[in-house]
Amino acid sequence: MSDLKELDLMWNGEVAEGFKHLAPGIYRGEISDYKLCQTGKNATWALIALIDLMLPESAIGTQVEKCWWLTEKSMPYVARDLKEIECGLFKDSPVSEQLQKLPLVGKSVDFKYDIAKGEEYPKVQWLKLSCNSAVAPQGAAGLKKPGAPAAISEKKDIPF
Repeated sequence: MSDLKELDLMWNGEVAEGFKHLAPGIYRGEISDYKLCQTGKNATWALIALIDLMLPESAIGTQVEKCWWLTEKSMPYVARDLKEIECGLFKDSPVSEQLQKLPLVGKSVDFKYDIAKGEEYPKVQWLKLSCNSAVAPQGAAGLKKPGAPAAISEKKDIPF
């Protein structure tokens, strides 16, 4: 057995920052990373996207994960969700290869964070590209969708 004094050399006294709790709601974030892995008791395949929050400003610095379980029954729904964020899967190419090369990183998304029916903890329920989202995220007052016309001013300027 190793000498326990090794532990004294490992820890410098630093304590990690506490977790930021995210209230249920609609948020905007950017996908910063993703991984394809096996997880859980049954080592089920999953696609997990890491989302850095951007709106509201009070949530900046918070990260959440969107997990898609990859099972025979869930794959049509995973394919639908990925198509929604312009990362569609194609039947003529092995899905194992496609999932390793998804263009997820950098996608700006709006997502719902809430407790699903029958669940204990909140998680990302759905996500859409922010430019295609019909729902404004929390703290998004004054933001306009890309390509939307500028608001017309009620004030009439008379040049005389």
